[in-house]
This record gives sequence, structure tokens and C-alpha cells, in this order.
Amino acid sequence: MQANENQTSEALQVEVVKTTWAEWSRRHCHWIAALLALPAIAGVVGNITSQFWWVSDLTTHFQWQAVLYSFAVLIIALLGNNRFVAAMVFVSLLWHGSFVAPMYWGGHRLPPKTPTGQFKAMTFNVYAGKRDSEQVDALIQQELPDVLCVEELTTHWHRHIKEHFAHHVAIPNDGAFGGGIYSPHELADVQEIYLSDQNTSLQATLQLPEGPVTVIVVHCFPCVSADGTQLRDRQIKAIQEHVASLEGPVLVMGDFNASPWTAPMRSLITETQLHSSLRGAGPQCSWPAGNLLLRTPIDHVFGSPELAFRNRRVGPACGSDHLPVIVDCIFSKPRRD
Repeated sequence: MQANENQTSEALQVEVVKTTWAEWSRRHCHWIAALLALPAIAGVVGNITSQFWWVSDLTTHFQWQAVLYSFAVLIIALLGNNRFVAAMVFVSLLWHGSFVAPMYWGGHRLPPKTPTGQFKAMTFNVYAGKRDSEQVDALIQQELPDVLCVEELTTHWHRHIKEHFAHHVAIPNDGAFGGGIYSPHELADVQEIYLSDQNTSLQATLQLPEGPVTVIVVHCFPCVSADGTQLRDRQIKAIQEHVASLEGPVLVMGDFNASPWTAPMRSLITETQLHSSLRGAGPQCSWPAGNLLLRTPIDHVFGSPELAFRNRRVGPACGSDHLPVIVDCIFSKPRRD
């Protein structure tokens, strides 16, 4: 009889401990979720006000991180039975997801027989402060791009990269805004595009066997301050206006220092006929190369309606703070003579 009473007492103690632990966990999850919800909601507010404050503009670069964060906080809120916080975080999840999810569909549907051939394009911010070219040399030899756009091109980098290509046009300098276009094919009709003081883009006509393609290399100013963000926006606007005046196949590549979710990048798409190689490929983040958690897509390849993209990918780390972006380009429409 005594043994049964002891067993019953121990069972009650275990049940009390389980109940106490469950209540403790639920109570703490309730308040932890409320605390963690603040950054998620702040991210939504930042997105909405991004056109008015440069700090808010920074929040637009991290949409996929915001999706994962909101999902994690939603789980904690549900565990804590905090329905109000769960509802707010669910709104945050839907908001940020609405930017990321569309990037996974809407890829290019090519006709059964492509009208003409394809070529490989690559853009890479090689980092002006790096001098070891071995990894970059290996990348070029492995990929053998038909056209390579290089940002942060110094005289050191130009001297090494041009050895891989028969043709090149470049404005190297020892700052951060040198640029160049390299190709095994002829480059003609070279033109400089003024973006701002000490920042000039290059344009050249790539003479492919299938026909000419206008190639533009871009490197916009980083959004490290209010003035810097305004300068970047003006530079993207200048590219937008210039591209709108061009005809025929156009390829725009480079480091825009802006994710596809920023207002000026959305305007670049809506106000021109350019389309992004990210469409149907997902975010494919390229910077910073050394931090996966904060990585965001600021290196882009855009094309006019005459071009389609497939097999877009980011290349391996080669010592730069950026990852190279590589994509196969296809003449999806017959070119106009």
C-alpha cells in the first residue's frame, strides 16, 4: 500500500514538473516573440519608407533574411500562444515573401528551336585592393566567357585580365570605379557613359557570329550615407535613361550596389524593356562573399527583349568581397536588321 502511495506521489510530482515547464516555456515564448517581432515589423516599415530615408533603403536589401526571421518568430509566437504577435509577424512574412517568391517563377520559356545561338556573359567586381590574380585567372580559364565585365578595375587587374582575351576596352584606375569589357570577339563602337564625377560606365558593341549586342558595364556608388544613396539613385537613373535610347540586343551588367527590391532598380525594370537574369533563378546573392547570413544580390545582369537568360549562377569566391555572376544568354527573338 505504501509503495502505491509513493508511486502516485512521484507521478504527481512529475506531472507538476511537466506542467510547470510547459507553462514556463509558453510564458517565455510569449514575451520572447513579442520582443523579436519588433525587428520584423521595423523591416516592413523600413521597406515602406525606403524612398524617403537612406537607412530605410538598407532594409530592402535583406528580404530573404527577413522571410526566414519572420518565419522563426512566427513559430515562437505560436508556441507562446501569442496570437496578436503571430498575426503581426505573419503579415511581415507575407510582405517580405511577396518580394522574394516571384523571383522563383517567371523564367524564360524559349521556343523549341532557338532562333540563333547563345553566348556566356560574366560580371565580376574583382576588388581593387586585391592583387593576387591566381583565382581569377583560374575562373576565367574555367568559364571562358564570351564577354566579361569587370568592376573596380585597377591597372594591375587590367594588366592580368587582358591576357585572357583578344579584345578589350577599359578605363582602369587605382580607385574603386575603374571598369572594363573583355571578349574573345571584336568590340566596336566604344562609348563612355557619364554617371557622375570620377564614375564613368563603358559601352561597346560585341560582335558575335549571331549578330551585334550592345554591352554596358556599370558600377554605382555604394549607399553608405544619405548623399551616397542619392548619388547611386541618380546613377541608376542615368543608366535607365541611356538604355531607353538604345535599339537592338542590349546587355547591362555590373555592381549596382542595389538589390532588385530597391525603388530605383524596380524603376529600371518598369521604365525600360530590360529584364533581370534573376527572374526564375531566385535571389542568388553575390555580396558580401564572406558572410552568407548578410549576403544580398547587388551584382546584376539585365537584358533587352531580344535576349533570354538561362543557367544563371554565382561563381566561387575568388578573394573579392563579391562573387562573380555568370549566365548563358540566348537570342530569343530574331534581331532587327
